[in-house]
Amino acid sequence: MLPTQLLDHLRTAGVRLDLRDGALRAGPSAALTPGLRWLIAEHKPALLELLSRPDPAPRRLWLVTHPDGRRVSHSFTPPATRAEVEAWYPGASAEPEPDPHEGQPDV
Repeated sequence: MLPTQLLDHLRTAGVRLDLRDGALRAGPSAALTPGLRWLIAEHKPALLELLSRPDPAPRRLWLVTHPDGRRVSHSFTPPATRAEVEAWYPGASAEPEPDPHEGQPDV
């Protein structure tokens, strides 16, 4: 399971993950079943990396890696943040893609 898929699975189960002072916090405790606790512990390094990534400023172009491995360039108007893109494509991960028109004068 990809870290983004696990994060979506946890959110669906009512679990929220936060990064506080470099530590992973999960809650509410009522939603944390033994199986979910095991998944979080098993994938902790990947979850820490995912949650600690800075969210770049909104961008027009994003390279989205879908859960099935497809990599697709997506364009957004208005520009979108990584969090927005990953929310629109559950289980996917997004990386900023260079915009070939950035810095060119409007015509």
